[in-house]
Amino acid sequence: MADVNPIIQVYEALWQLLEADSDFTELVKAGNRVKYSTVDGVEPRVKPVKEIMQDADLPEVRIVSVSAEPHLQRTSNGSSMQRTFSLQIATGDLRYSEKLWPVEWAALRALSRWAETLLALTWNGKTFVKLVRPGAISEGRAESDLNRGISGWSSIWAITVDMWFTTSDLQATT
Repeated sequence: MADVNPIIQVYEALWQLLEADSDFTELVKAGNRVKYSTVDGVEPRVKPVKEIMQDADLPEVRIVSVSAEPHLQRTSNGSSMQRTFSLQIATGDLRYSEKLWPVEWAALRALSRWAETLLALTWNGKTFVKLVRPGAISEGRAESDLNRGISGWSSIWAITVDMWFTTSDLQATT
């Protein structure tokens, strides 16, 4: 993935971390992992989110791009981008211990391996990820887009990734 867009690399690497964890994959079926980018060569569905949910469709996990904060020429020769993703979990179950907390715990354990995976990503021959920070987790039952009318707990985590690039590399024409 050396010359692939760094944002795409980070998104795919987050999914790779989750899917490399057997606890996570046992809890969240492959069809319930909503992807908005090609991951491991698998194209996402045109409409990745299922319109009609059934019990077998839960828990559902998706990673959504939330924001980006670029900082051009942050230092004399470096530029950065702070990108925040949202890890979203919909459970369809009102009992914390049945789906919500087991999936959160599996995701936390999978993402704890971020350093070995994300620090190895390269663009233009250089590593670019400097830090990954899971942020606040908000839990509730009122996330209408996430729950889509299904009763049960949902969880949304912020995952912020700090990326740094040499400004001259960004400005170079290909």
